[in-house]
Amino acid sequence: MKICRLALVLAAAFLVHLNAVPAACSDKVSGPLIQLSERNHNFGEVDEGALLEHTFKVFNRGDQPLHIDKVSPS
Repeated sequence: MKICRLALVLAAAFLVHLNAVPAACSDKVSGPLIQLSERNHNFGEVDEGALLEHTFKVFNRGDQPLHIDKVSPS
């Protein structure tokens, strides 16, 4: 269950990041601007059946609220 939650958070962060990239390229940003503490995480070698968990911190560096409306795992 935790792996599914992690996958959902990662997918949401990735999708929001893709939508924010064009805004990040301009000089003056108006609206939400996502920033991630890290873009990926490698758990390394793990035993089969082990439960893994990692937290990705998502920040809004824009001047308007950041809304994550839909999340779907890939």
